[in-house]
Amino acid sequence: MPQTTLALLALALASTLALNQSKTGVYAQADMVRNEVDVHALGVATEVFEIVSTKDFDEATTGTLISDVPPEGMSAPSTFGSGKDLLDPGTDDVDDVHDMAPHRVVREVTDPETGERSALEFEVTATVEYVTDRDPVTGAALPRVTPTGQPTYTKRVELTVRCPSLRGPLLDGYRVVVSRLFSY
Repeated sequence: MPQTTLALLALALASTLALNQSKTGVYAQADMVRNEVDVHALGVATEVFEIVSTKDFDEATTGTLISDVPPEGMSAPSTFGSGKDLLDPGTDDVDDVHDMAPHRVVREVTDPETGERSALEFEVTATVEYVTDRDPVTGAALPRVTPTGQPTYTKRVELTVRCPSLRGPLLDGYRVVVSRLFSY
């Protein structure tokens, strides 16, 4: 009887070790996939930032010098967003990308082992806000850029890049969030 108990204990221990080893492999594989997709997502975000950087800073600053438009003359935050696509001609200044229609980008990837090609679809959304690095009351420098409810010469564009192509319990909810400051 003691030998049977020891055999069952050894079997349970071996099963636990095998399960842990298997779980480690699954998590490592999911991490590898996430890292690979991170690289592509950051590339997509960089492309979108480049498109945004070609747009005017604000509707009020189109074709003018910085000295011609005080911050108070710029678009109010409540008017941000066009609801249009990033590439739509009506999206002509930086704050128009706020709450834009999701911009879709498809990247083709190749499996290095099999040579099989597949597509990764990314969805990009954006938020835009005025920010400052100065205390509004004292004018002293702040340790980091903070949002303001008032127009300034700096806007922060925050992009959220999602990959709906990724499926699975370890990959659900995948997203990359990056931001960039645009100044006039």
